[in-house]
Amino acid sequence: MGHSTSGPCGCLWLQSRLWMPVLRDLGLLSSLTWGLITQRALVVVLVVVVVVVVVVVVVVVVVVVVVVVVVVVVVVVVVVVVVVVVVVVFVVVVVVVLVELVIVLVVAVIVVVVEVVVVVVVVVVVVVVVVVVVVVVVVVVVTAAAAVGVEKDYVGY
Repeated sequence: MGHSTSGPCGCLWLQSRLWMPVLRDLGLLSSLTWGLITQRALVVVLVVVVVVVVVVVVVVVVVVVVVVVVVVVVVVVVVVVVVVVVVVVFVVVVVVVLVELVIVLVVAVIVVVVEVVVVVVVVVVVVVVVVVVVVVVVVVVVTAAAAVGVEKDYVGY
């Protein structure tokens, strides 16, 4: 017929001047117009649904990425805290063991020094006592001998 079939809805020929009076007379214009409106509404609804689905998918992807990043950050923080706690506990244990070892060594040195001092004091006391006893015995013997000698002189032996 030579009429164009292109246009926003692909049905421009229906709106032609030739068909309009016929369609109006038959009472089909309003139902066809309603059909075109319904078709356009359906396209709009489909576009809205596609946009909503795309937005929901993007939101879900963003939420999943954020959750994964948060979980990774939390895991890294927990691992770092555990490592720091283990290192601190290890250092504290090593320091405590070293301090205990130093205390034991100091006590051992003190005990050895005290034992040596006690042994030296005992030896010195024994030597002094032996010397005093020897001196006393010598003095007594000499005194006794001198007394016997003096007594001989007086008695006249």
